Amino acid sequence: MALNNDLSLRICTFNCRSLKNSLIDIQRLCKTHDVIFLQEHWLLPFELYMLSEIDDDFLAFGMSAVNIDEDILRGRPYGGTATLYRKQLAKAITVVPNTEPRICAVTVTTNLGLVLCVNVYMPYDDNDISSIVEYVDICSKVSVIFSDSDAVYLAVAGDFNCAVNSRLYGAYCDFLKEEQLLCVDSQHLHDVFMYVSDDGKSTSWIDHIVCSPALLPCISEVSVLYDALSSDHRPMSACFKSLVSPSGYMTFDASNRDNGLHSNWYKASATDVYRYSSCLKLALKGINIPSYTLSCQGLCGDADHNKLIDDYYNNIVECIYVTTDRYIPKTKPYSPHAVPGWVDYAKEKHDLAR
Repeated sequence: MALNNDLSLRICTFNCRSLKNSLIDIQRLCKTHDVIFLQEHWLLPFELYMLSEIDDDFLAFGMSAVNIDEDILRGRPYGGTATLYRKQLAKAITVVPNTEPRICAVTVTTNLGLVLCVNVYMPYDDNDISSIVEYVDICSKVSVIFSDSDAVYLAVAGDFNCAVNSRLYGAYCDFLKEEQLLCVDSQHLHDVFMYVSDDGKSTSWIDHIVCSPALLPCISEVSVLYDALSSDHRPMSACFKSLVSPSGYMTFDASNRDNGLHSNWYKASATDVYRYSSCLKLALKGINIPSYTLSCQGLCGDADHNKLIDDYYNNIVECIYVTTDRYIPKTKPYSPHAVPGWVDYAKEKHDLAR
């Protein structure tokens, strides 16, 4: 998709109830949005690479809710969150490390300042006290991520699993009040639904986009996309007008790298290295390993295999470059014309001679 002239940021939240079953709908969303928040992708940890294969123009990362280390997996996979964002926005978006599978977070550099965008899949109400406790716990984790970040504004989108007057609605309202957030969809939409039961007999409004008041004037074109039928939820879309500055966009070509500056690891602090390591790990997890090409014996003449290996190599290099460029301090490269000691001993006499 070409860049919008008004530099708007189009976001979408979608409880896809299995990425594999909703793949076509998600690919359609990629054609018209810049950031996509997915809930309930149902991917196992070793399947998260599939997120990066959805659309060639998008980067992706996600959290699996399935722990495959402790016991034999019984039943179908469940839960999980994932975030997709357009590669052109890689310079403006930073992944926030996190271990909670119900949360995926990124920071976005905007004209208004740094914005923390959080994708949530909130707990379902099982009619017991533990549901409320878990709901409050996830809200608290979002608050901690916001507090620990450098962001000045907060936006949260996803499946909040609560409708007006439901048991969890009070905890939801307390969260909005605590973080001084306003509900975007309730201000722009009326008589809509995002969830519909499989038998089609009941619907509810349980998906939301909430944000800091300062972001509200930027928001327009909020809508529910009823033509996506692969899940029991319908995607919700919103547009943030003129939010991302032109410097937030980048293209992936050599011209971006020839800027006269080199990454200087000697100037990197422990925090720089930690952020670099955490985000590079997340980025590399999203790269698809062409495993079946590894079975080739001797020299492989398959052109498709060779292309897959080239793409695999280029994706690794691109991840390393983008992450290094974002987190490691820059310095000007060494000049062959620089003479050690010249400033200390000769510059004053040179100035006098001029």
